[in-house]
Amino acid sequence: MFTRYGKTVHYWMTFNEMNNTHTIPFAAAAIDVTGDVDHKTQQMYQAEHNMYVANAKAVRLAKQLMPDAHMGIMLSLSQAAVYPATPAPKDVFGAMQLQRRTFISADVQLRGEYPGYAKRIFKEHHFELEMGPDDLQLIHDYPSEYLGFSYYRSSTYADGTPIYGDTGGVVGRPNPYLKSTDWGWQIDPLGLRWICNLVQDRYNCPMFIVENGLGMKDTVNADGNIHDPERADYLKQHVQAIGEAIKDGCNIIGYTWWGPIDIVSAGTGQMSKRYGFVYVDRDDEGHGTLARSKKDSFETYKQIIASNGECVFDK
Repeated sequence: MFTRYGKTVHYWMTFNEMNNTHTIPFAAAAIDVTGDVDHKTQQMYQAEHNMYVANAKAVRLAKQLMPDAHMGIMLSLSQAAVYPATPAPKDVFGAMQLQRRTFISADVQLRGEYPGYAKRIFKEHHFELEMGPDDLQLIHDYPSEYLGFSYYRSSTYADGTPIYGDTGGVVGRPNPYLKSTDWGWQIDPLGLRWICNLVQDRYNCPMFIVENGLGMKDTVNADGNIHDPERADYLKQHVQAIGEAIKDGCNIIGYTWWGPIDIVSAGTGQMSKRYGFVYVDRDDEGHGTLARSKKDSFETYKQIIASNGECVFDK
């Protein structure tokens, strides 16, 4: 791929949302974890370590074949957008620990070494990572340059709450200050600005928001039009948040929506959970012509692209 596309593709990422190994391990790391909590934890961190090594090898090869290319990583930072459920110190500290579990992948691959808190996790779960003799040196010598990430929602964490998640991130207690989608994903554009600032402060690196979007039900009217003001508002509010983050000093190099055209939802296997600006005539049972038609939000995104986001700000 580097040889074939290196002259035209300048930004690369290796693994998609690898930190989802902790919530949906089969989807993120192609592993089926088994055994008790300690053994499952070992399997997840070992899988991630193997990906870190593979990523470093990809960076090394990229530098040999494409000296001017930019190699990045991709994480789900909805996992990191975690608020404490209450001001109770245990909730605050627990939310921080959960956030750290997300950032370990960035700590290793952007800073080039395992952080101290990771070593405590390994010790408390009674395992050591299996490593080749050159693994740590390879990771140190070939870090990634930028952080690509997805952001869909935020969540809250209360001490002692079992941790699980889906393709949108960690699932916690509902936040009473936020609205939710038809599928229960809470809408939090300010959370995106917060995450961008966290990344800037923590890594001082370029960041690329490669997934952000709203899954909702769409209705085709008798005249064929599809009015989706909620999607257009979600888009505008998150672009506004990105603009504010840039004013905060965040080095944001790009933004892409998930996804421009309706597809089967990765999280639920439904066509009815639609993200696109373009409607595809297909239902959950596989019926339909596959004909495509523009939704109202298509024009919103078109205007945002044409103005480089300026149209979402009041003049």
